[in-house]
Amino acid sequence: NPLVPEGFKGEVAQWAQANPGQLNRKILLIIVESWGVMKDERIQAALLEPLLAKRVYFDWIKAEPVSSDDATVAAELSKLCGLKTRYLNLEAVTEGFEACLPWRLKQMGYKTTAIHGAEGAMYGRTHWYPRTGFDEIHFKETDSWKTHCYSFPGVCDSEIMEKYISRAFLEDEKRFVYWLTLNTHTLYDRRDIQQDVFNCQDFQLEEAGEVCRMNKLHAQFFHQLAEVLTHPAMSGVEVLLVGDHAPPILDRNDYKKHVEDGMVSKLHLRVK
Repeated sequence: NPLVPEGFKGEVAQWAQANPGQLNRKILLIIVESWGVMKDERIQAALLEPLLAKRVYFDWIKAEPVSSDDATVAAELSKLCGLKTRYLNLEAVTEGFEACLPWRLKQMGYKTTAIHGAEGAMYGRTHWYPRTGFDEIHFKETDSWKTHCYSFPGVCDSEIMEKYISRAFLEDEKRFVYWLTLNTHTLYDRRDIQQDVFNCQDFQLEEAGEVCRMNKLHAQFFHQLAEVLTHPAMSGVEVLLVGDHAPPILDRNDYKKHVEDGMVSKLHLRVK
């Protein structure tokens, strides 16, 4: 078995250890693809500005950098299950998921959902997501999605936000939703920039470069998410966003110049 218990950390540890009466009834965990930490603090602030500008809609909001050198699947297992893994193809692994957060929440009466815009066959998620305790699972092939994005082939994050996230918490029930985003994946395809809300020249970033495109995609994501979180249906939802790993930038000089190595960003808030 490649799975090794390492324990939950941070807010997820608090969720995993809480009694039913201590937990928020509606929880949204988002692992944001390639959301690292930029060395230029002005860029960090610009990315989060759409959410910070709407702080009146939140009971609280806090952001901080945290260390992480995980691959995406490893980051998922760490956050969902408090596990490390020796390899990433988990299709045949059937044991070791019993203490994962979705199972714990199900035992407290939560409906548990996972959603990811790529195909479920990637890294065997079709197989291991149910083993972690998810009742309901959505992939590219499971729903009648309309959009297609290119940075990594799959459903556009904007459609998932509009069609699913904005409606997931409509019912007055205990609900845990986990979403792994997709469109900020390397190679940061310019065709995925639907709303250009980040001016690279303001931060002396080369317009044609990877770092510029990556930040445009992250800025677009947070701009769209800020709108979704103000929907009345999101009232009372506790939201935790965390990056999976530092962004893979092929130009290593650009990486060293702009990106904090081994660090990701985290944002925690609750909608009023």
